Amino acid sequence: NSDLRGVIENPTFYFEKNKNRDIDLDNLLLTQGWSKYSHKPNLNKIIHKPENHISVSGYVKSAFSAKRKNNVKLSLVAFGKPKSFNFQTTDSLGKFKFDINDSYTQYLKILIQTANKTGKKKNYTVKLDKKKSPKIAYNTVNPLTSIDSVTFKYIKKNIERKHTEDKYKMYSDVNQLNEVLVKGYALTPDRIKVAKRYGKPDVVIEGKDIRAKEKKWSYGLYSVLMFSFPNDIEVQDNPHRALKFSNDTGIENGSSTLYAQVINPSFPTLIIVDGIPVLAEDYSSIPGIPPSEVKSFEIIKTAKGFLPLYLSLFPNVNPLEAPKFGHIIAIYTYAGKGLHGAKRSVGITQARIPVFSTVREFYAPKHKDLTTTDWRKPDLRTLIHWQPQIVTNTSGKTFTSYYNADTLGETKIIVEAISENGEIGYEELIYNVKKSN
Repeated sequence: NSDLRGVIENPTFYFEKNKNRDIDLDNLLLTQGWSKYSHKPNLNKIIHKPENHISVSGYVKSAFSAKRKNNVKLSLVAFGKPKSFNFQTTDSLGKFKFDINDSYTQYLKILIQTANKTGKKKNYTVKLDKKKSPKIAYNTVNPLTSIDSVTFKYIKKNIERKHTEDKYKMYSDVNQLNEVLVKGYALTPDRIKVAKRYGKPDVVIEGKDIRAKEKKWSYGLYSVLMFSFPNDIEVQDNPHRALKFSNDTGIENGSSTLYAQVINPSFPTLIIVDGIPVLAEDYSSIPGIPPSEVKSFEIIKTAKGFLPLYLSLFPNVNPLEAPKFGHIIAIYTYAGKGLHGAKRSVGITQARIPVFSTVREFYAPKHKDLTTTDWRKPDLRTLIHWQPQIVTNTSGKTFTSYYNADTLGETKIIVEAISENGEIGYEELIYNVKKSN
């Protein structure tokens, strides 16, 4: 009645059970001109919706053209904890989307295998979608305001903490050092074997650094090293110059294959892959090693045990004419099977994708079995306790415990709560920390 003009003589007629009721009701509304609701679009529509899971999406195209491939069988392995395996077929537009398990780290390594309709592995090009964060407009104009009480207390506590740190005296025989950068070097079984036999590496080039320098026109490992790492090695096309072979080595003159030589000092260079020495006739296969398969490229200058290695590789060389000193290039691959195992698998694409951020951890000491030295070290933590999840019991109560820091004065507790029905709660408490007698 509120949506119609005039007086409705018999309203109940339009709700009685008769066959003409619907038609008469429609005619009434059409006569009144009542045809649709007035809908105003929401101008503040949220385009970027929050992600509630991790996904990997993209498309597949031919290796030598831009044409997208449909019905390509894909197998994805995500190396999280635990590992996950997913299978899918590209749609009519060559697109795919995998939903994978949640992972909390900086990046997650994935591997995608492509195959044709019959399941035979094929070298297709996989292009992954890049996720872009929404643009955020910041208000760069900051009005001048007075410092509130909370900010004032925070600044005051920081000043007190700085005074405490300045009063803390170091031992007389300890010198304060500048920043020290520590790099890790994982001693795998192959590396241990090489280090014992030939010595520790003087130069280590990680595989990720080699891949970062790889260009679209790169045609193997040596092509990247030639242009991007000229200070460590020299790559040229004369094997006799690089290895200083005699005529009994079996290397033909005029070879156009690239060879690597360690420079400074100028000694012959031998190569081992995954701890396995490379034979002279196989040196032409080293330049074509895919950078994606290289874990690290290491240089051992003036390696120990060089002469026995040289004579084992070139038994026809006169021992009196063989070089006594030389360098060794040690290449380590992900396959770990030597030179002939360092080949790119058919249809394999490796990538790293961003995932959920790692959970931030806060230091919380356990004051047990303290020594005299431990008592001298001040505990100057600003955040003394963080517990992201506490569940109440059936009575609505819970309990937790922690150690206070050495900073005296007021300490603030902030408690936030949410019920299973979505109800939220917030409370702030303040207590004083005093020095015990």
